[in-house]
Amino acid sequence: MSDFDYNDNEAPYSDFEFSDQSFDDTEDNNDEIGYSSTDDGSAFDDDDIYGPRADTRKIYETDHKALTKTDLFDICQSLIDDAHSILSLPKDTIATLLQTFNWRRDNLIERYMEDPDKVLSTSGVIDKPTTFQFETAESGYMCYICCEDTPNMELLRLGCNHRACRSCFKYYTEQKINEEGTSKDLRCPNENCTFVIPDSAIKVLVTIDVYNKYKDLSLKSFVRSRNSIKWCPYPDCDSAVECLVRDYELKTTVPSVTCANGHSFCFGCSLEDHQPCLCALVKLWLQKSQDDSETANWIKANTKECSKCHAPIEKNGGCNHMKCKTCRHEFCWICMGDWIKHGQAYYNCSRYDDKDSKESREAISDSRHSLERYLHYFNRYANHEQSARLDKKTYIMVVKKSKVLQESIGMSWIQAQFLSQSFKILHQARKTLKWSYAFAYYLEKSHVTTIFEDNQSDLEFAVEQLSELFEMDASEIADRKVQLLDKCSYVGKRRIKLIEEAAKGLSAEEWKYVVDF
Repeated sequence: MSDFDYNDNEAPYSDFEFSDQSFDDTEDNNDEIGYSSTDDGSAFDDDDIYGPRADTRKIYETDHKALTKTDLFDICQSLIDDAHSILSLPKDTIATLLQTFNWRRDNLIERYMEDPDKVLSTSGVIDKPTTFQFETAESGYMCYICCEDTPNMELLRLGCNHRACRSCFKYYTEQKINEEGTSKDLRCPNENCTFVIPDSAIKVLVTIDVYNKYKDLSLKSFVRSRNSIKWCPYPDCDSAVECLVRDYELKTTVPSVTCANGHSFCFGCSLEDHQPCLCALVKLWLQKSQDDSETANWIKANTKECSKCHAPIEKNGGCNHMKCKTCRHEFCWICMGDWIKHGQAYYNCSRYDDKDSKESREAISDSRHSLERYLHYFNRYANHEQSARLDKKTYIMVVKKSKVLQESIGMSWIQAQFLSQSFKILHQARKTLKWSYAFAYYLEKSHVTTIFEDNQSDLEFAVEQLSELFEMDASEIADRKVQLLDKCSYVGKRRIKLIEEAAKGLSAEEWKYVVDF
């Protein structure tokens, strides 16, 4: 077992997971010797991680590497081994030093060479071969923590020479791990002592479950220190992804990545894969939809806007003389013109075509048009989002139909998998369409936007046709298998075409937006 090994008990997965591979039924230190803000957080250079870049990579694809927990522990162990071979310090000590330096190996080595004593003292370690040992208490010894003086009780002595009974050390470390959720700075319990309890001591002190939690916390600390590594955001997924996308690249690319468990997500914002919409636009869209969507339809149907401040106003009486409670502006409900210019025509507006009232109506018309435009895109976005939520029901139906095929006509399990694969294509296409409407909302009208909307419309139509095919009876599936597969192939190609053309526009910076971000 390696020095940084882990007992990996796989977490159970739900019976229904939107995996893009299959549809199976079944803490930062910024002190003077710690993290360097100029470090990009990558443990390796590009070739070390991915090998030579392939010319066959599609323009909408992002170089990345899926990492399991074992992979992450191997990376940590490799960093420990490398630093150990240069500094010749115990591996326990190296592990503690690397955590202090946020796993920046080169930064640690450089600073240690400059002032080893300062690095060691600040990190809470000492340069000695043995960092802890167990011993038997001499006659008359009393533990300073629990005040027990049991003869021949087992003690733990740390490298700082402070000692206490083993049970007290066990309770102390388990409390730190379980209650405080910390893996860094597990220091000697003696007051004012900064010595860090080494990993090897924790391993023999606590139970295997607590030790595994400690290693998980250490791993989370490691991942937080790497700008190039992120956990998969899917529930109960313990996989991570390494990707070298930089912040400035997020204005021209959507870094879609896939973890070892087949979950696709955006590396830039850790939300679901939202190609072709940029991360910044996704953030704007989600904020706007949360603020506007629930009330927009009612406001549109039941209110008018103040012609001065555009606050929504509901008419609750027969009089056309309106006073805005927000800005106190007085206007006519019929023509939206300034009320002062109405004279005595309080109940009968005869000035509809007057220039002043026309300008007021045009201003409100622009605002209404903006709302109608938003609702056009939001309703289509929401429709596909709702369809995605209903996918679980559809998928269960697909699984049942697959079983019917196997039982009724003797189709093998492998042969029946075309249904699950077809459904995967439908699910991916719906997700792409959903985010394509958020993207289109922020685009300025141009010839490239028109082409994008044509591709979008084509995919929309094909998706609805494919969705209808899933409604067929199980008895029809075998006879219409070719039709289903042909439509799946078309939907898949049109989806790729949509995100590919969008990615080309992003890369060439051809898209123009109606907002700044």
